[in-house]
Amino acid sequence: MISCNQHLIKFKWEVFDVLRLIGVMCSCIVTGYVFFDVMESLYERKFSYNKLTFTGIYVIYVILSVGIAWFGIPILNVLFSTLLLYGLSKSLYIAHDKSILINSGIIIIYLAIADIVVTVIFSTVLQSSTYNTITNPKYFLVSGIGNAVIILCTYKLVIQILQHCQINTISRILHFYMIFLMVFEFSILGYFVKHEIGKKNNIQLLIVSFGVVILDAGILYLYKMLSKKATMEKRAELVEQQLEMTQRYYEGLQDNYEQMQQILHDTKKHIQVLSELTGNDKTDYEKELISNITEIQPQFYCSDKIVCAIIWNKMQICEQRRIEFEVNMQDITFDFMDKTDITALFANLLDNAVEACEESSIQCKKIILRIHRFKEYIVIKVCNTIGTKPKIKEGKLVSTKNGHLGMGMMILENLANKYCGNMDYEYSDTYFETNLILSVYNGMCER
Repeated sequence: MISCNQHLIKFKWEVFDVLRLIGVMCSCIVTGYVFFDVMESLYERKFSYNKLTFTGIYVIYVILSVGIAWFGIPILNVLFSTLLLYGLSKSLYIAHDKSILINSGIIIIYLAIADIVVTVIFSTVLQSSTYNTITNPKYFLVSGIGNAVIILCTYKLVIQILQHCQINTISRILHFYMIFLMVFEFSILGYFVKHEIGKKNNIQLLIVSFGVVILDAGILYLYKMLSKKATMEKRAELVEQQLEMTQRYYEGLQDNYEQMQQILHDTKKHIQVLSELTGNDKTDYEKELISNITEIQPQFYCSDKIVCAIIWNKMQICEQRRIEFEVNMQDITFDFMDKTDITALFANLLDNAVEACEESSIQCKKIILRIHRFKEYIVIKVCNTIGTKPKIKEGKLVSTKNGHLGMGMMILENLANKYCGNMDYEYSDTYFETNLILSVYNGMCER
């Protein structure tokens, strides 16, 4: 009889262990799925690995997570999940360290708070204590499944918020303040769970849990609004740069107008002189005039008046500063672009090139501009001499003089995105090359 009871107790414990294992596995499988979906949604892959490799990494993660979770130590589980999510994001994906750290922290805290809130709600519905729900394998399994369902239904919303939040535009202090608030909430919940764990009445813990959910929703909304504000400020800065470029362009046109007036005045003088000359003197004077006209006429042809004026203005500047300027372009009109965007595009491109050449100590300074059309795309390439290699910080160009280069490249990148194209650059010790591709059909892509 005693032997039968012992076997029965042993059997019950084995069943309980199996139920608990299923609950832990369910939680780890869903958490792993969420982790990988978060990384795929927020970052760009470093490597092009196939589904088999992806599945292998996922399975290894689940096995490790189940092993850690089996100890039943919440803090250990949270630390392990945080380190693993950060490590996977850092090793498998391309992203800034700050973005990975902030995103990982928010996701982990979201999952932890969701787990606590679901457990408390489930305990309240059963009119049982939180302790009983955690220790009873049947309740633990059902609660775990419920938690998995809630997470699968809500995690996409968190991803969307993180996608719309420009992490790098918000100050580091504000990031840590946001995470501190969430960690503080998590600590408060943990405190209540610890002190209410043996009580059947979970009403106080339930109220605190709902309060935390509402507060977290407010924090995420505030995070989104602050990110939007920072983005708008950055765009305003870019617009200011564009207006500055436009003003400089029109000032250049004014200078050109004055030069044209001078040329017209000189032309009248030349015509008057020609009318008075005869014979060889007249022929020699005509040849000299033709030679001078050939030297000052543009070495390219472009039907777009704004583009033509900007390039011609920059060629004159280069001539004054002893910079060789070579233009090779098809006759292309940029009527698919706003006039201010055209000005910002070519003024930034060529101003960056002129500035880099001036800073170079190389005797033979040169700028090469190539523009051609390939099907529905316009390809613009500028190659120029440089003195020193540009500085790169967090994957972005850093200005070496008055913020112009970094801001100029940012304007170009924004214009490339606006017109459904892309921008890249390459450089060596002696040259810097910028490549832009723009679509003539603005409706081709969705931004």
